[in-house]
Amino acid sequence: MDDLPNGVTKNRYCSPLVGLENCYALYIELERLEDLRCQFMYWRGINSSPKLKAARARMRDLRPGDVVVYEGWRRVVKIVQIFR
Repeated sequence: MDDLPNGVTKNRYCSPLVGLENCYALYIELERLEDLRCQFMYWRGINSSPKLKAARARMRDLRPGDVVVYEGWRRVVKIVQIFR
């Protein structure tokens, strides 16, 4: 299960059996805008930040370098990390 897409990492406490399809949470961090840090935790089955709009169908499909819209601003995904 360690075959993750390029740029996607695991939390250091994450089991080796966890992948994108069975993780419970995703940590997504966006590039800084005017020195403000922007980060989210997405929990499976819960839409925890409706302000983030992505062209991808699922948050699990996001990759570093993808462009999203947050509060009207186009931002670039910096980090995608999976949690169990």
